[in-house]
Amino acid sequence: MRSHNDVRISLGPSLQLPGDDTMTVLWETDRPCIGSVTCISPNDEEKIVSSDTQGASTRHRVTIAGLTPKTVYQYRVSAGNQVLHESSFRTLVRRSTYRAVIAGDIHAPREEFGYIVPMLRESRPDFMVFLGDFVYRSDENYWPSFFRMGRDLFDRIPFFPVVGDHDLGLRDKYGLYSRYFCTSNENGRKYFYYAQEVSNDVLVFLDTNKIWGFYLQAFWLYRYLKKRAKQEEIRYLFVFAHKGPISFKGGRPGLYGIRTLFGMLKRYGVTAIFSGHDHHYIRGRSHSGIPLFISGGAGGGRPYRINPDNTHARLSGSMEYGEVCRHFLVLDVSDDECSVTAVDETGRIIEKTRLTPP
Repeated sequence: MRSHNDVRISLGPSLQLPGDDTMTVLWETDRPCIGSVTCISPNDEEKIVSSDTQGASTRHRVTIAGLTPKTVYQYRVSAGNQVLHESSFRTLVRRSTYRAVIAGDIHAPREEFGYIVPMLRESRPDFMVFLGDFVYRSDENYWPSFFRMGRDLFDRIPFFPVVGDHDLGLRDKYGLYSRYFCTSNENGRKYFYYAQEVSNDVLVFLDTNKIWGFYLQAFWLYRYLKKRAKQEEIRYLFVFAHKGPISFKGGRPGLYGIRTLFGMLKRYGVTAIFSGHDHHYIRGRSHSGIPLFISGGAGGGRPYRINPDNTHARLSGSMEYGEVCRHFLVLDVSDDECSVTAVDETGRIIEKTRLTPP
């Protein structure tokens, strides 16, 4: 019989916003409690404990700092003396090679994403990037299904989230999204666009829902890249967004706001732009020479026909390859080479593209 003091995890845990010396763990419990995370390095040489800072709650978000780069940690999530979950993670590398998997448009509670989850795990990435539209509709009935399908993935492989248009509620807008995912916080204000440095590379995550206020992101990105480039040379620069600058679905125009960034991104040496929103795989290029990848086939949603003659797209760029299928991308990065491999839901390699550092 369950004791009245027993606490159970109702959602998660998931690892988010990884770094070479930090990791953030999010989870929810069925009863209010003060949660904690204990990290133990190999051979028990290092033990770090971090706890909730906001008091007892059913929603827990704990960031562990002071970790060692490229190290596997065993960790356990606890409520008081009660251990709720045990798993492991590896911190990111510092100035070295790494692998990321990229997937978009899951549209939970559709179950197709569940077929791809084992393949994501078997790819053995250092981290993942999800390009938005985690759910078909943002409500409390749909979000848990996303975490349920990825239960055996999110507790050991961290990810960076990108917000999609389906992830916004009609009334609360970003409310549920900020409940389940980490957000940036500057001067006490929450933002849903942010940047992360991984192994001397810069990863930029945009919020393409605030179309009219997109210029704020442009100013933020300019200041960030200018400051970063003065500190140290950028090896690779990757941009991730839900809606991309170019679309090959029917007469969809693509996002003009990102196209206004092309000049700045070229100046700071952008390597590629990755987006979702369209449920197919496309590799293309802007007229200014920026490689573009559209990857919106990680699960639910009706596959979209490809229209290579979309007038809006032809004014801004071109399609080099396209295929209608469920898929994900594998990004491999090293000093000498950067490649993107598209893999369909059967494990077939659609194509492998090598990217040259600008």
